[in-house]
Amino acid sequence: MNSNPIPLSDVELQAIEELREQYSGLSPELFEAIEQLFRQTRILLSKIFESGTDELREGQLALMGITYRTFELVLGGIQQTTRGNKHVFAACFRGLLETFGAIVYVNEKPMRLPALIQGEGIGQGKLVNAAYKTLQGLKDDYSRMSSLVHPKSASLLLGLNAVDDVTRLAIISIPPRSISDEEAVANIDVLVYICKLIYEDVQEFLNSHSEAVGSGAVKAEPAFNGIVR
Repeated sequence: MNSNPIPLSDVELQAIEELREQYSGLSPELFEAIEQLFRQTRILLSKIFESGTDELREGQLALMGITYRTFELVLGGIQQTTRGNKHVFAACFRGLLETFGAIVYVNEKPMRLPALIQGEGIGQGKLVNAAYKTLQGLKDDYSRMSSLVHPKSASLLLGLNAVDDVTRLAIISIPPRSISDEEAVANIDVLVYICKLIYEDVQEFLNSHSEAVGSGAVKAEPAFNGIVR
């Protein structure tokens, strides 16, 4: 593998730069962590891709799916933080926690891996409960984010901003107002934290459960797609 840093896409670089421009309170270390995770995505996908022979089985595809889904949700969460879109950020956070639950769930019993993409997959409740075994402290956050994803009062009133508590004047702004520096830091911190946990577990799964990665029905034939070389 080339010793030079893996180049990031224009979309990734733009998301990082917009975040840096809008929220100067974020530490250089956090931006470095984001870049490292984006590069780690490619490394993990390549390792999973190359773990088989001339066939892609359900186990490989499920593990690749966990990795790619994690990347998409982290990237989306960063983009929506910059745009101030709390509804979509909530969906990204919620999905990321459930994805962590998926890798925890299969690490408990590795041969469960193909079941993630068979039929309707594994129920959300089982995945969330698996995630809570490690991330119990995020249980309230998951409930709060869920309340913004579903069309309940917290979600439907999210765009309403009070102007004067005495006169009860309020406005809805389009596009939404920017979120505070404190909220931006909290958003990015939790995305990076969960992403690191998922990627560590994916790597550990690859190291310890090759038989599960290669299990399940054959679904495709691999072709080099330029993930990383």
